[in-house]
Amino acid sequence: MQVGWFNLSLVTLVLWGFWGFLGKITIDNANWKSVFFFSVISQMFFIVIFYVFAKPSLAINMQTCYAMLVGIVMVAGLMTFYQALEHGKVSVVVPLTAMYPLVTIILAVVVLKEELSPTQGIGVLLAIVAVVLISIG
Repeated sequence: MQVGWFNLSLVTLVLWGFWGFLGKITIDNANWKSVFFFSVISQMFFIVIFYVFAKPSLAINMQTCYAMLVGIVMVAGLMTFYQALEHGKVSVVVPLTAMYPLVTIILAVVVLKEELSPTQGIGVLLAIVAVVLISIG
């Protein structure tokens, strides 16, 4: 059975919502370094299970180098996210960091030469306004 992108996106939304919430609860009882370490260690369990069932190619080429770069950037972001949670309010940190698509959009427009429709541009501006309002509240 094929699960569509929209349903997968909703599941991701819920999982990441719990991730931010549980991260803050954990940070309130441990330092960010411990939370980071044990959260990354727990990912190894899923890596092994994924490898056993998905059997991904382990060929080293330019695509796998890019994939490794993605992983490095993701882990660096996780480190800074946990540090932000340690010092800030989860109700502000999570919405602010959830604005990461703005970076993606800017890079897509500048580097990939993708175009935003006027409606998409308005959506981006409204998202920025939303984060500003959440942050100052």
